[in-house]
Amino acid sequence: MSDLITVSGVKEYLEGTRFECSDALPLSGGTANFIYRISLLRPVEGHSSLILKHGRPFVGNIPFSLKRQAYEVEALKWISTWIAPNSPVKVPAVLHFDEDKAVIIMEDVGPDAKTLKQLLLDGAVSQATAKKVGNALGEFIANVHRSSSGEVELLRGFDANEQGKSISAWATYGRLVSTLQGEDMPALSDPPLNLSEEIINTIATLSKERSSQINASANCLVMGDFWPGNIVLSPTAESIYIIDWELAKTGLEGLDLGQFCAEIHTLRRFHPGQSAITDAIISTFLQTYRRLRGHSDPLSLASTVVTHVGAHLVAWTPRVEWGGREDTRAVVAEGVELLVGGYTGSHHQTQSWHDFLKASLVGPLID
Repeated sequence: MSDLITVSGVKEYLEGTRFECSDALPLSGGTANFIYRISLLRPVEGHSSLILKHGRPFVGNIPFSLKRQAYEVEALKWISTWIAPNSPVKVPAVLHFDEDKAVIIMEDVGPDAKTLKQLLLDGAVSQATAKKVGNALGEFIANVHRSSSGEVELLRGFDANEQGKSISAWATYGRLVSTLQGEDMPALSDPPLNLSEEIINTIATLSKERSSQINASANCLVMGDFWPGNIVLSPTAESIYIIDWELAKTGLEGLDLGQFCAEIHTLRRFHPGQSAITDAIISTFLQTYRRLRGHSDPLSLASTVVTHVGAHLVAWTPRVEWGGREDTRAVVAEGVELLVGGYTGSHHQTQSWHDFLKASLVGPLID
């Protein structure tokens, strides 16, 4: 077997196939996946370049089953059938899946494309584009949740993604209490946050309940990693691709919504000059989702979104280099407020943000 963690290994692997390439440009590598842009010697189905994704059975020293690739390919297959021809949001087409060698070859969204996160950091998103993107993403994820809810075969298959569920439960909720207690978190341990025992116990209870819900949910397909780093836009923002579906599984809709909103809000907090743009993205995203998806219990959905935003702010902000210690601590404190407030119904310092999210999902629809 060719060593697919090197360019020479990729070229050797593709030699003699229709995907034979003149070059393979590494895009990422060293953790769970090695990803390359391959420049084809001959066009394949109209493509002059494609993306090759090679999976490894671990993240660092932690086992990570390669079954995740089968879930990704299956998700992309199903979702491609649900997308309207005129939709600006797409998923990459899969041209080849070699399960034995853990290789997916898929459509290349283009070397000039950028993630939504990078475009926002660059200040390259206008108010009009923000509303367009928020609306398009809200429509897309509502379509995924709605279309999958009636597919018995699909739900049965993705409900078996136990590792995807356990990763999602652990990565956010399983680390809440230890994070707040400052374990391996210098920004939160010196000085300690000094949260009351009552708050810690409330968050521990919520964490246990939500983890159980994640593992038990089987009513619709969720993306599982719906954040601006997995949303790739063409230079003109005419095409929007959602990539990286390894954690696709059955689950709670509110977690897809909450993760997206939390990441956009974190950028808003550390780059306040982008507040108007990020607010436009979030409000149109949630409003469109609500209008198209609907929900039997919008208050419950809003509570799930609010608490997941809070959980994400706590679990991920100190682990990603967004900014300085004081700003990090302030965002984590806001996450605590949202966690406790969304769970118990009481909120104080974060009331405006809590009400902003709630109104988008429960209040009057705004054109």
